[in-house]
Amino acid sequence: QLPSVDNGVVVSAAYPDGCALLPSGQSCDKITCLPGFELRGVLSCLRGVFTQLPACLPSGNETNVQVESIQAVVSQVELEMTTTEFPDGIPSFGDLLRGSGKKTMECSLAAAAAVECSAVTITGVDTRVDRRLGEGRRLAAERLIVTFRVTAAGEDAEAIGAKILDPGFLTKVVQESTEALRAEHGIDAQVGATLRSAPSTQTIYVAIPSAQEPATEGEDMGAIFAAAVAVLVCLLCCGVAVFCRLWLCCKRNTKVSDDWVSDAPVVPQHNLAIGN
Repeated sequence: QLPSVDNGVVVSAAYPDGCALLPSGQSCDKITCLPGFELRGVLSCLRGVFTQLPACLPSGNETNVQVESIQAVVSQVELEMTTTEFPDGIPSFGDLLRGSGKKTMECSLAAAAAVECSAVTITGVDTRVDRRLGEGRRLAAERLIVTFRVTAAGEDAEAIGAKILDPGFLTKVVQESTEALRAEHGIDAQVGATLRSAPSTQTIYVAIPSAQEPATEGEDMGAIFAAAVAVLVCLLCCGVAVFCRLWLCCKRNTKVSDDWVSDAPVVPQHNLAIGN
């Protein structure tokens, strides 16, 4: 089963035209990314397990992201799950683990490996054997191959792999999944688990937003003070400009008035004597 790639599509044609039926020890770059995204990494397979997963990440430097490759651990468990009845809306265990029950099983695997739920991702659920009931044709028993990946921060791949190889891991998977199926989905199931493939290291590519240091209180006050000073200077400059324009306008009007007075004609004055 080919893995999905966010913001891209894995070409499903047979190798080498696509990534299906990828031979062990080979890699495939037949992944088409959406516009604005570029391919990082390739799809690599080793003994039936994908040891490297590509990613379609934002292209260009304007996205303000950093691309990092991280080491994860990938493994497979085989689950034998039986029940006498499914609740309405749940046709099979396979459909459940591919849908609403995926998070339930991821958290069960995480609890067994002593990591956070967010550290486990189920990348594939393959139904190998199932037995149907008669009239309702609901699945009573299934054998599922669950492929999962663990990326626990602060722990190296070797330490995570050792937890999965621990004999108590499968016991915890059975216990956690049985209780979770009953509590979260109302299914009384019998679960058996075996390790399908030993854990191996897988390289995946992720986009991490560039970290920006938060401004301190002093830096915030300094920015506010600088903005206030800039506003005051702007207002002062505007006031000076308005004053200068008014002063020039008044001076020009006064000069025009003086010129008009000096150019006015002189009216002669006559002294009239009135006789007795």
